[in-house]
Amino acid sequence: MLENWIGEILLVFLLIFLICPRDIPKIMRAIGRFIGSLSRYQERARALQQEIMDELDVSGMKEDVDELRQRVDDLKADIKKPRLQSSSGGKKRKRKTAGPSIQNLRH
Repeated sequence: MLENWIGEILLVFLLIFLICPRDIPKIMRAIGRFIGSLSRYQERARALQQEIMDELDVSGMKEDVDELRQRVDDLKADIKKPRLQSSSGGKKRKRKTAGPSIQNLRH
């Protein structure tokens, strides 16, 4: 802890000797503005990163929605096709569908 105070005291003496004491407030303001601009830049970078992550998440959801739409279209096409009849007694045969059942789409 003592080393921190020694470093700060040395910095103050160095500033007084290198820079005129009346210019120190101007320099400190300039340093503060610079640090503030870095902070604002960092905040904008974080916001941009979050926006990119959100967009990637939405694009993944769009792919899922497109896949579900394709499955629904396949099911609609299967429903519209005429049902096959077996040659034994006119009983209808169950046929397999290409996509998942409607019950699976609801979950």
